[in-house]
Amino acid sequence: IEISTTSKFKLLNSPNGWLYLLKNLTELNKLPGNFQERVFELAEIAKFSRDERDVYEGSLKHYRDNKNTFDTTQEKAEEKGREEGMEIGIEKGMEKTALNSIKAGLDNDTISKITSLTTEQIETLRKNNKSRGERPKT
Repeated sequence: IEISTTSKFKLLNSPNGWLYLLKNLTELNKLPGNFQERVFELAEIAKFSRDERDVYEGSLKHYRDNKNTFDTTQEKAEEKGREEGMEIGIEKGMEKTALNSIKAGLDNDTISKITSLTTEQIETLRKNNKSRGERPKT
């Protein structure tokens, strides 16, 4: 019996697939994917004594708990990184708008209203703009 790729996926992820596999094991030409490894792994686990099985299940639970904790922490860190990146991007955009406004000859109060930057931040941009030798465009 040859098994299609779609059937392999269903077989690997279904209790009926396991029953089918066990029932037809002698007739299968080749076990799909990593199924052979999984079958032998389960056979080894089935041989465990009660104590060994309890230890195994405890370590499996511990592994899954750690993996879930890691995945959740990673997701939160990625979200925080995106938020911080957006904030930095918005701030850089406001600074660029302020610089363009300075070059256009607008006063600090007007620039502050446009960009939400403080007048101190705008003054710092003015000083940095002058120290670079950049002149307002006319």
